[in-house]
Amino acid sequence: MVGDDIIPPRLPAGSPPGISLSACSQSSSPFAPHWSLYPRAYVAAHTPNPITINGDIDKPEWNSVPWSLPFDDIRGPDDAPPSERPTTRQRTRMKMMWDEDFLYVCALIESDFTVTAEFTDRNSPIFQKDSDFEVFLDPAGTCARYKELELNAINTVWNLMIDK
Repeated sequence: MVGDDIIPPRLPAGSPPGISLSACSQSSSPFAPHWSLYPRAYVAAHTPNPITINGDIDKPEWNSVPWSLPFDDIRGPDDAPPSERPTTRQRTRMKMMWDEDFLYVCALIESDFTVTAEFTDRNSPIFQKDSDFEVFLDPAGTCARYKELELNAINTVWNLMIDK
């Protein structure tokens, strides 16, 4: 049971983009060992101007924003067998920015797997067989009420709102 006084750490205001909550595990709190299990966080930078979306990740706007840490297996390094974790040839990183109207996500996916993209209709079940990139938005951190956006390699979109 989680009491009201046991709240996962939040990043302090003004934290640099890309900071990880794992730094909070250095706390003297008796709950610090559990905070190391809290998902990594990335603080998206604000941009005062809209970004032109054209696939150019080397434009000045993106160069001013740090990359995330490389993605790992969802089970984490302690639970995923080494043979099922990404290798150095299978690296995914992202950058994010936001303005008053949009959240911008830039992803760099490097892989030695064959890319599959067969679905072309919006909201087709691309997660079933296409290679895809998934973005989960859970501003409240509930893991029960979140927005999911998936895109395959030919830009077919599948989105979902979970409201349990």
